[in-house]
Amino acid sequence: MRCRCTGIAIWLVFVGCCGHGALATTRHHQSHMRGTSLPTEELLFDPPVMIYQTSTQQGAADRSVPCAWANTTQEVPALRHQVVIAKYDEDVTWLHNLARNFDVSVYQSKDPSMPLFVENVGNEAAKYLSYIVENYDNLPETVAFMQAGRADWHDPLPKDTMMQNWDWGAAAEQGGIAFLPTAAPCLIEDSDPQPLQGADADATREWPFTEARQQEHAMEMKRQQDRRKSLVPDEELCPDIVEHSPPQMETVRAVWGEIFEPELGPLPKHWFTKCCAQFQVTRDAIHSHPLEFYQQLLQWTKEHDRALLQSEYAGEMRRNHDEARRDAGHVLEVLWALIFSSPMSRRVIS
Repeated sequence: MRCRCTGIAIWLVFVGCCGHGALATTRHHQSHMRGTSLPTEELLFDPPVMIYQTSTQQGAADRSVPCAWANTTQEVPALRHQVVIAKYDEDVTWLHNLARNFDVSVYQSKDPSMPLFVENVGNEAAKYLSYIVENYDNLPETVAFMQAGRADWHDPLPKDTMMQNWDWGAAAEQGGIAFLPTAAPCLIEDSDPQPLQGADADATREWPFTEARQQEHAMEMKRQQDRRKSLVPDEELCPDIVEHSPPQMETVRAVWGEIFEPELGPLPKHWFTKCCAQFQVTRDAIHSHPLEFYQQLLQWTKEHDRALLQSEYAGEMRRNHDEARRDAGHVLEVLWALIFSSPMSRRVIS
């Protein structure tokens, strides 16, 4: 009788543990799904795998009992990771491959009837800013912002592979923002509209010394560029470093004083960033600016691109993507590093 009672007790404990594990798994899965904003028919995460365990009782046949987790020992739950995806009509089934501790919010511009719809202006910038504005008072400790394609031209690895190995402490260690890996060169942005100044600028208009002075100035510019590149730390893992003034810099200079300078100060002449508007940022970095700043920036993003779509440039914009990079998405692409870095950690290079 003693052995039989003991066996029954063990069986009841086992069933109870399995039931508790199944409930915990269901809650964990539902919690994960709450962070997903695509309709369930478009994006479904795999349900918990049912693992069958075998229990043997004296004088009874073996039976298999469904249980959510084979390991009934107490485990430390995995840290949650928030990811924000900017989507138009890209295939996002790769999100199935992310671990269950990823909370995914997909902001989309394709279907106004579906959740988290954002007007199709501003490219990824409008979607990133929408998330910040809507969640400003309830942000996770850190959040990653990404475009929707699994393997865009600038991605060195598919995003699902890349994120499984991402160091989620990187943003805090780098002053608030850490750019995701990119196959494109790292960038030293140059906002100076007049690289030839003073005597050098005057010399270029003097004949017959113009060509010689231009060559001398070009050599000096090259030396300065090489010096700035040497200041980029090796841990940035840049495949290359280039210095350039992209087409959108004209728009950056035009709007900086009104839109950005009241919060961020004067526009630097040179700063370090990476291509292509995919990064992780900390809650503290976001909170370094008031909610009103992001609200105004989101409003400007939408109004700026609406005006472009109604201008003579409208025919040049495809999928809200201006080849001359006047659109707000391209403008903000070179400015995220300035927005989310504190003045002391900002990679301004003189």
